[in-house]
Amino acid sequence: MLNGTADSMDGNITGPLILSNSLGYIVAGVWLTVTSVVAVVAEVVVWLAVLKTAKLKNASNYVVLNLSLADLLVDVCNVPVVISSLLGGFVPSARACLVIGMLNMTTFVGTVFCLVLININSVSALPLLGWSTYHFEAAQRMCFANWAADFSYAVFMVTLCFCVPALVLATTNYLIFKRMHESKKKISHFEPNSIGTIHGENTTKQKQRRDEFRLAKSMLIVILCFFLSWVTFAFCTFVSSFRWLAIPEWLSMTSLVLGYSNSCLNPFIYGLMNTNVRQA
Repeated sequence: MLNGTADSMDGNITGPLILSNSLGYIVAGVWLTVTSVVAVVAEVVVWLAVLKTAKLKNASNYVVLNLSLADLLVDVCNVPVVISSLLGGFVPSARACLVIGMLNMTTFVGTVFCLVLININSVSALPLLGWSTYHFEAAQRMCFANWAADFSYAVFMVTLCFCVPALVLATTNYLIFKRMHESKKKISHFEPNSIGTIHGENTTKQKQRRDEFRLAKSMLIVILCFFLSWVTFAFCTFVSSFRWLAIPEWLSMTSLVLGYSNSCLNPFIYGLMNTNVRQA
């Protein structure tokens, strides 16, 4: 059982250490356990469906698999450490926290940039070069960047990993759905004829276009869920960079639980909403 202050273990821990058997932490630990197991099973199902079904092997679904892999890494590598700390009182050493913190940052950044089709994770190594540090955040029971150690790093990461992707994704999705709306208006002017064609465009192309519409809609839902899940965490991250402002422990943990729960939602959205995946 843990109870103490931030300075009790080589300066590796910030914030008060809460008793590991407190009800809130037990509930959070159980919830993360259930959602991570469900997420791993669902992600594996999506991978098997895509890899075993020839018609699912296309560029769009490969992008989906990239996001799925990032989510899988979060559930396999990051969440178990938080669960063991919540339910068992585990606190990693400073050296272990460095590795775990970098892994957390890498998977978080990887998930964001999978959504915008950019695979750049080099920013996760910046604390190793002296810009900020990694530490064990007691309120969230995880190793992550010490936002209060360097305000500029906190602003950089919130901007790069949340604000910029939000702007890019909002713009691109607006353009996609604007184009889809225009295309659907054109299709609505045609009716199938007796030989199964639509004024020069066969029904196969029409079906492919409808599948593209469904994929675009499901990816929009994925993006909306992602930002709704992580907006609280981004807010807490920014506020915690101000040393004189304190984030309530319940809000800090809730923001992390909401963020991790996002990995459980994605496979159901972009996988099970796809008719071909369900049939596979």
